[in-house]
Amino acid sequence: MVRHVVSHLDIWLFHRSKGWLSITGLLGFPVLILTTKGARTGILRETPLIYVKSSENVAVIASSLGSTNHPQWYRNLLADPEASLSFEGRQGFYTSRQLEGTERQEYWQRMLEIYPGYNRYAELAVGRHIPVILFFPLDRKFFPLNLSSE
Repeated sequence: MVRHVVSHLDIWLFHRSKGWLSITGLLGFPVLILTTKGARTGILRETPLIYVKSSENVAVIASSLGSTNHPQWYRNLLADPEASLSFEGRQGFYTSRQLEGTERQEYWQRMLEIYPGYNRYAELAVGRHIPVILFFPLDRKFFPLNLSSE
């Protein structure tokens, strides 16, 4: 329940600050808002996530705080790998793929440098391999966030 409250507060503050602030971000973590299309409903879903950048690409971890189930946003990406990412005051459109092998390990280590808690989540997610997802820009156009402050 707490994670849902923090998630909603993150999204609310992110929108109010036009993409510059979030609760998690105030704790010192880089945060983006991932917007996916619901696999069953087609409804757009927003999820705040910690991220790491590599050039124009962006990586996130589908940890679900160590749950034994994958997060819904991950299942949405399996159905449609295209998504919108909003961070650093701008928004862009990306496609995604799941990383494996040494590439996954490289990004996992980079994410641990930002948030060491991912190792604990891996221990808690008994029987679940936690995916690392890499996003690639669909084009080089990024748009300033023009979010309502109402």
